[in-house]
Amino acid sequence: MEVDGHLEKQLAPSVCTVGFFDGLHKGHQALISKAVSIAKESGMAASMITFSPSPKAFLTKTPEQLLTTVSERAKVAKDLGIEQFIVLKFNKELSSLSPDQFHELFINSLNIKHVVCGEDFRYGHKGAGSVITLQKDPRIKVSVINDVIEDDERISSTLIKEGLTNGDIDMVTKALNKPYSIDGFVKHGRKVGRTIGFPTVNLSYPYNKILIKDGVYTGITTVKGKHYISTINVGHNPTVNHMSKKSIESFIHHFDEDIYNEAVTFKFVKRLRDEQKFDSVEALIEQMHRDIANSEAYFSPDVRKEYDIEAL
Repeated sequence: MEVDGHLEKQLAPSVCTVGFFDGLHKGHQALISKAVSIAKESGMAASMITFSPSPKAFLTKTPEQLLTTVSERAKVAKDLGIEQFIVLKFNKELSSLSPDQFHELFINSLNIKHVVCGEDFRYGHKGAGSVITLQKDPRIKVSVINDVIEDDERISSTLIKEGLTNGDIDMVTKALNKPYSIDGFVKHGRKVGRTIGFPTVNLSYPYNKILIKDGVYTGITTVKGKHYISTINVGHNPTVNHMSKKSIESFIHHFDEDIYNEAVTFKFVKRLRDEQKFDSVEALIEQMHRDIANSEAYFSPDVRKEYDIEAL
């Protein structure tokens, strides 16, 4: 069984939640919150098991498309109180395990005493295991959490992916309980932005990360632990720098530092407009001034405080 480096030492007895957790949305957060709560009450560690690659990508032999990479999941899980973040390599061996073999993995290898799962939890070869089979094993306590329903819809990774495709950033933010974000590194671009007065930070992002619909967004750029108001463009820069590959670039307000190769996070807070091709560079510049003003206006003193925006 292949696992990540977190299992080089013996794991503490734990209350564990298990799943792929793509997006770590409100439904996932409910599972984690329950696991953390039970762990504190029982004096055990709070654990989370996820998989890489995604079971769906492995079984269907299709490219992985993720809301959250493994490193992003680890970061969010830690913020939510998870103490033991476990990544199981999803391969032929793991996918072939029977439910009973999965129980032995939980108990003997991972030291799990209590599992917190959703009502539709499936595991084992071809999903043969369910909440019912798990509850039949007297060695494991099981807590089942209901789905999170909002506006008559079940919060799910699929729902969020549809929202990103449609540019419905308000729905996505609500389902995630936070803005959608992309982690990456600052790369060299063509530096066209600086020639028209708007130097931007170009993001090198994971190849398997799901991107938001092309357009211009009010956002936040986090660099070196500090958060800055930003206006972010997603698309192909059709007016001045048409590119075949989609680019993501951020104009960071009130910022003038050389941050090439630095790790950054882009957060998408509000959709401003579609990306469009302007008749002239002058028309583009006028619109960019309006976009930046709209982004600045969005961040009232209360919103700045909520997102811990750097003071001017």
